[in-house]
Amino acid sequence: MSSHTQVVRPELPTSPALRGGGGQSKLVLVAFWVPLVLWSMIPSRFFPFMQVGEVPMDPRDVLLVLLACLFGISFVRAVHPSGLARILLVCALFCGYAFTSLAWSAIQLEDKWCMAYSMGLFLASIVYAYGLIIWTPIERLYPFVYQSTLALAAISAIYTSDSLFTLGFRSAEYARLDTDMRFMRVGGPLFTGSTGYFILAPAFVYLVGYVVAHKLSIASFAALTSLLAALIGLGSRGTVALGVVLLFLAIVKGKVKGRLLVAMLAVCALSALLLAVAFSNADLGRTVRMVDDARSSIHAYSFDIIYSRDPSVTLFGSGYGSVWPWYRMDYFVSSKLRSATIDTAYQAIQGSTQLYHPHSLPLLFAVELGLVGAAFTVLLGYWVFRNLRWSEVSSEHQLWALGLAASTAALFFDLFLLYRPRQSVLWWMWLFVLIRLRKSPLRTRFVSIVKPGLISPNEVHR
Repeated sequence: MSSHTQVVRPELPTSPALRGGGGQSKLVLVAFWVPLVLWSMIPSRFFPFMQVGEVPMDPRDVLLVLLACLFGISFVRAVHPSGLARILLVCALFCGYAFTSLAWSAIQLEDKWCMAYSMGLFLASIVYAYGLIIWTPIERLYPFVYQSTLALAAISAIYTSDSLFTLGFRSAEYARLDTDMRFMRVGGPLFTGSTGYFILAPAFVYLVGYVVAHKLSIASFAALTSLLAALIGLGSRGTVALGVVLLFLAIVKGKVKGRLLVAMLAVCALSALLLAVAFSNADLGRTVRMVDDARSSIHAYSFDIIYSRDPSVTLFGSGYGSVWPWYRMDYFVSSKLRSATIDTAYQAIQGSTQLYHPHSLPLLFAVELGLVGAAFTVLLGYWVFRNLRWSEVSSEHQLWALGLAASTAALFFDLFLLYRPRQSVLWWMWLFVLIRLRKSPLRTRFVSIVKPGLISPNEVHR
């Protein structure tokens, strides 16, 4: 056993779901890696939407629902750590309220079906991520995160290569939309230039913490470079905003010192080099220009709705989709039907404006789901930020928790977690891993692991 590994042996809990059997089952491995490859490496043009009743469905989303049903059945039949089970229950109750609110949502029937399906995808992404983490033995969680992060870095490298050399992962229409920046923004089937930072930033911060705590390997360096190049290549203001939030949280927590300070300076130097080499002919003004008049106006409109309507409507919400029935409009936009219009009791939304939703998850929940939506947003922040109090573990985990906490700022920029649920699975996975390690009696065993998987199951359970 390495001298870098701290092992404490309290009495183990008797639950098989928590104790695990020493390795991930083949079912869990297949249930994660096969969909990840399918969702990230096969271009979207090979998955045309299918119409089921009134709802246009992406076949990849249907797979997510099926996987969630599989893990949902296992959840009912097994014993699980109470902390994560309560979180899943709260999420299910929240989605149940959203489904119920469609009864008083003044939108067309087809939009009600579409919005119900979108909320179902939101719940499916949570249940699927929960199942993956809960059925992974606790001593395998950290290696699982490391491997999934390396996989995301490899995906990012392919998308970045596609941005530079046009490998064919995206349609010509998508490339044309990015010409305002004079380069094709990094993106692909799993994430786009405007959404990728939500998962790439926490993954990058996790790897920085890993390198600070351990030796810099070739794999870690390549993954860091790939993620950083992809973050820059996204050309998104959100990347800059999350960087500022992360730096602020790191300073507040007193973590910018020693090897971490050196690592951050190295990251800044590498960022400057990648910017100079890869995007020397690009217009990055949009990336650093943080004011967006269009989004500011729709945010102001959201507050006007809250302040001007009856207090009872503000309390209970006007119903999910009542102001922004975004799911069907998003389908119209992806199908190049940008002139389409959907009328609601509040406004007529158009795909041509790209403002058919408020670009803020907390605002959408507060306006359409009232106090319940606002309370759920607060609870979500509590689940994430409570990990920052995990002070007894290594700075490596603390930095990872900082990265995930910083990513919550992105919820104010777009409909993350609700929009593109396949991408959100990774974010929910990381959150559940941190919570499960924090709540587990075994948590002190993960203080310093030189290599993922160094602690064998026999050493954990002796």
